[in-house]
Amino acid sequence: MLDPNNTCIILIGSPRAGKSSLALEHINSVKNQKKLNIIISPSDMKFKKYADITIEPEDNKQDLKEVFNTLENAKDNSIIFIASASNLVCDLVFKYAHAVQNLSVLIDECELYKSQEILDICRYKAKSSLYVVLCTRRPQLIDKTLISTANAVLCFQISEKNTLDYLKGTLDIDTEEIRNLPIQHNYIGIAENINSGKLDKVKGVTKPF
Repeated sequence: MLDPNNTCIILIGSPRAGKSSLALEHINSVKNQKKLNIIISPSDMKFKKYADITIEPEDNKQDLKEVFNTLENAKDNSIIFIASASNLVCDLVFKYAHAVQNLSVLIDECELYKSQEILDICRYKAKSSLYVVLCTRRPQLIDKTLISTANAVLCFQISEKNTLDYLKGTLDIDTEEIRNLPIQHNYIGIAENINSGKLDKVKGVTKPF
């Protein structure tokens, strides 16, 4: 179990490999310790059934105000699902995270968001008691700072050569082992040992949801 008050986890893998299942496991593991649990997804509505509140904002001031009011007025321990979110919405959520304490934030397909706010909050997550889970199928499209500051990087099955080549030069993980993982729900990676502070190699299996 990673520190729920100072953690960024990056989940990497092919579509339907199991990233969303593991992401939800992590969100549920800290739900009762967090004031709000926010899921941001560009399209994947399967998270909706786990949410207490669902909103689908547009890029105008009125809808951004709706997002902010929802964050402000949600009851403690709520899961808020923000569907089809934009960069503006993502920035707003992380600005909010800067200002309050005890949030968990999951961003699905995080490579679609180009947000300086994400980088800033992941660098200084300890100040906000923040627990962040970022899912991506294309880690080469996210800022390297996110990977270098993450407390855990977990990889599901990947067969795409460019992605494997990128991971080979970025992580201390055998990319052939990533390639040969079962297609769904098995992962390997590295995670910070909260007792020693060192990175340990880990493996596991998720349950589909």
